[in-house]
Amino acid sequence: AAVEPQLVVKQGQAQASSNQKAKVTGDSQQQEDVLETGPVRGEHWLKQQPLENYTLQLMVSENREAVEFVARQRNVSAPRAVAAIEKDGRIRYALFQGSYHDRTGAEAAASDTEENLKPWIRSFESVMPELKSEATAGRKKSKVHRDPRAAGNTSIKDTAWIWSRNPANYAIQLAAARNEQGLEARMRKMALPGEMAVVQTLSRGQRWYVLIFGNFSSYETARSAIVRLPASLQQANPWPRSFASLQDELSRSTPFR
Repeated sequence: AAVEPQLVVKQGQAQASSNQKAKVTGDSQQQEDVLETGPVRGEHWLKQQPLENYTLQLMVSENREAVEFVARQRNVSAPRAVAAIEKDGRIRYALFQGSYHDRTGAEAAASDTEENLKPWIRSFESVMPELKSEATAGRKKSKVHRDPRAAGNTSIKDTAWIWSRNPANYAIQLAAARNEQGLEARMRKMALPGEMAVVQTLSRGQRWYVLIFGNFSSYETARSAIVRLPASLQQANPWPRSFASLQDELSRSTPFR
């Protein structure tokens, strides 16, 4: 019988000195952890796990493709799964990683997770009531803001593009608005050679949309690019934002805890 790939969990110094190793289980079989990648699994794998085990919920999004992209591109080790969950009448797609025998093992894995993914330790028993079958939930396509009227060499990107950027890099925030359609209308009038995206955020409980431009290796490089923007855009006081902060906004704008 096939055995689920296991995950290496780096231990803290105290754990290392006692030679304790966190264990991950898959398909109800136990093994010592080994580093291995594998396919992005779904609800079936989640339902196979013992209810008393723990997992890490790493992110949620309205777009399944964006979550799967993060699973593959952000070094999320196997076993990993993407599944539809429902809470308060809202359906989102969540990324889960690992199946741990106890909370201590899950905490060790969480401490080694990429900083901006913000793991939430959950028992499988707590996850099961929220699972939504794929047939019922359907698959929402990632929303890509493309318009034939977009001028210049502008490349309009989606949520997956935001998640795939180096968190240490910077973009330029050009504008913010409560109305997404209004912001898209402004975007269509901009003839900027480069990449642009609209990011959904939350501010004091209110939903906002921000328009970002570019992918710069440092704060200073982004500042230099602002100086070269058309005068009409500089009037809105654009400012550099790290992709780490934008990825954090994406996580907070779709809370599911």
